[in-house]
Amino acid sequence: EAEIKAKYKELKQKLKNGDIADEEYEREKYALKTAAAKINMQMDASTDPNVKKIIQAVKIGKEKLFKEMVAQNPAIVGLAVDEKGNTLLHWAALNGHKRIAKELLRQSHHFDAMALNSRGQSAVDLARDFNYEELAGYLKEKLPGISETFSDRPSTSMHISQTEDQLDSVSEQLANVQAEREKLELEMQERLKEIMGDVDKEKASRQRAQQDKAAMDLKQQELEAKMAAMEATQQRDLQEKARLEVEAERLATEKAAKEAELQKEKERVEQELRKRMEEAKNESQKSEEEKAAIQAELARLAAEREAKEKELQAEKERVEVEYKQRVGEKEQKMKESEEELAKEREAKNAMLAEMAQLKAQLAQAKKEAEDKDKKAAAPAPEPEPAVEETPEAVEEKRQNEKDRLLEEFEERRRDLEALQKQEQERQERLLQELLEMKRKKRGNRKPMPSPEPGSRRTSEADGEPPSPHAI
Repeated sequence: EAEIKAKYKELKQKLKNGDIADEEYEREKYALKTAAAKINMQMDASTDPNVKKIIQAVKIGKEKLFKEMVAQNPAIVGLAVDEKGNTLLHWAALNGHKRIAKELLRQSHHFDAMALNSRGQSAVDLARDFNYEELAGYLKEKLPGISETFSDRPSTSMHISQTEDQLDSVSEQLANVQAEREKLELEMQERLKEIMGDVDKEKASRQRAQQDKAAMDLKQQELEAKMAAMEATQQRDLQEKARLEVEAERLATEKAAKEAELQKEKERVEQELRKRMEEAKNESQKSEEEKAAIQAELARLAAEREAKEKELQAEKERVEVEYKQRVGEKEQKMKESEEELAKEREAKNAMLAEMAQLKAQLAQAKKEAEDKDKKAAAPAPEPEPAVEETPEAVEEKRQNEKDRLLEEFEERRRDLEALQKQEQERQERLLQELLEMKRKKRGNRKPMPSPEPGSRRTSEADGEPPSPHAI
């Protein structure tokens, strides 16, 4: 702004001194006013809250708010440009808002619809980068000459955001180089204008000198000195121009190098993105194969589980049938054992009765022997004539009878003890068989429903041995 004011003051001074024509003065004055208006417009737009508001409305697709703001101030469409050079049409294309894009095209006389942002992208490029093919086709149809740099690079917003920071830094460097180049070009143009003005001034002076040759004779020495000074100044200006041209050439070389470096960086980033895309694709395919393998393994395990369940069910039924058969057999054996025990009990009772009878006979024999001893001690009546027995024979006979009865009693007692021992061994053997059968049954089958209380199988299922009374 200060530079424009200084140039305007200098221009007025030239007009006052008569060093510039009126037509050229008006042309230069108009150019300065246009530059000042453009600077003021950009400064106002950067601080105007309505500009930020309308950009945000286009981003999120608030069509009603956008139309109201355009109706109030149509020129705001041309002012709404962010720091990266994105116009409202760029944002509408990037977010796929076709109706807002149509309205912007109706207001295209207020802004450059074919403008490129700081990355060199048009609205068509952004629409295609974010897979809005229909909107891209519509914009290309309405703007036939619009720039289009769409390529096969990845189009997802995720991959674009990953490289955005890298490209921003390179774009910022390129923008700085561009700004320096524009500044040097402006300085060179201004310097050339000053030189051309001096040359034109010299030509006018020469023409006036030729016309007023008589008047200029008096001032010829002063004019020659002035001409020498002007020639020196012109020489310095030519040297400055040559220096500026060399500087411009150096800047152009640096710009080409920066552009080549930027292109290499861009190609490296795109190659890295393609590589990452391929890796992500391979990982996705590998995860799909692992998922299919897991599903097949689950199906196989389910089939094995079903087969195992069927096998266990069949085994359970077989064990139940076998258990029922063995229980039936054992119950039959127990019934037969009970019958045998009843018979043996009857035999035992008969033997006990027989032993009691033997004891009675023994007691009677003892009594008879005692009676005989008493009779032998008393005076015996005169016996009938018979064969007389000596006391030794009688005593021997009585002793023999007593020994016979004792031997018979001992023999019967031994037989009874042997029977009792056999019965006890048989009971113990039956108990061992029952316990062994229970252990096998618990090892070969799952738990069975408990029988009704009070039945004989209740104590067996609880692991308690049957009592001798139950047997």
